[in-house]
Amino acid sequence: MRKILILAVVFSMLSLNGSLIFAKDEVIDPSLYEVEATDAQIDAYYNKIGEQRPYSTLNKAAASNVIGNVVDNLIFVKQESTSDSSGRITSETKYYKYTFKDSDEANTIQDTIESQQIFTPLNSLNTPGFTPNSFFPSEGDFRIHIAYDPLNVTTKFDSSTQNYRSAFLTETYRSPLQLAAGFIKSHPIIGFFTGAVLNNLIDGFKGKGDATGYQRLVVKYGQVYRNNQWRSYFETYQRETYWKHETFSYNSNGSLKSAVTNYYLPSTSGTSYWPFMWMRTGSFSKNNEIAEIALYQYSVEPNRSTPVLDFYRYEGGLENWATVGSFPY
Repeated sequence: MRKILILAVVFSMLSLNGSLIFAKDEVIDPSLYEVEATDAQIDAYYNKIGEQRPYSTLNKAAASNVIGNVVDNLIFVKQESTSDSSGRITSETKYYKYTFKDSDEANTIQDTIESQQIFTPLNSLNTPGFTPNSFFPSEGDFRIHIAYDPLNVTTKFDSSTQNYRSAFLTETYRSPLQLAAGFIKSHPIIGFFTGAVLNNLIDGFKGKGDATGYQRLVVKYGQVYRNNQWRSYFETYQRETYWKHETFSYNSNGSLKSAVTNYYLPSTSGTSYWPFMWMRTGSFSKNNEIAEIALYQYSVEPNRSTPVLDFYRYEGGLENWATVGSFPY
């Protein structure tokens, strides 16, 4: 199973003059920031947006016994994907084999599977000799379905003033956090000037930059095969923020000299970039946990019509807002 990189690092947070300083125990590349919000901050966020914190339909006392106490081993075996006409990946489905721990909670789930199972196909996910390219799902099989919403432009969230190159060596962009007070800050913005505009700055002309955000929601559904169909029992998600940088240079009389726009977006062709900030729910990057909660919900409410919803818990970002690569899901 691919684990999200940020979980390998422990982060702490200090507040200073209304902004955030993050101290990391270990430096990894790309450098990452992440804050775990308190319950009070989470409740304040949901009150601010006028919604009740989700997860209310999950028996929390039971869930606390389930998480970490059901799945012994989760093994990735196969992936499928769908794309739109432009080649953009719109969804991915990842199938997993799993083994249970020796616990009362795991035994209860196994009993539910056995009571619902009519027959087991010869080549199901959890049978010996399984081959991934021609399997037939059976009662209790597990997969994670990932849906990628289209990117939507938001607003211009920061802008530099018209100035000389020397000013951009120290000036940074910033974008406000949602769960905690403060901002995610970029490297000095001189690094985001390119092409003719950068050449003009080097030659002594004034320049300016505008930062505009793009957002998308990535949703992971924990699905269990129930009564000959895949059903979603747990929904966890991440809101990602990407951006574009529009840069301008000016003649001595104030007229526009050059303009360049760079897009720092995810892509299936060409150069793809990480989001520079994100807000994710507590279980989004924990596939074992998604499996355990989905299997638990399957055992207590096999015919539920909607999945249990996770809630926002973590907020993070990058020091380098032009980090090449793809977020690991």
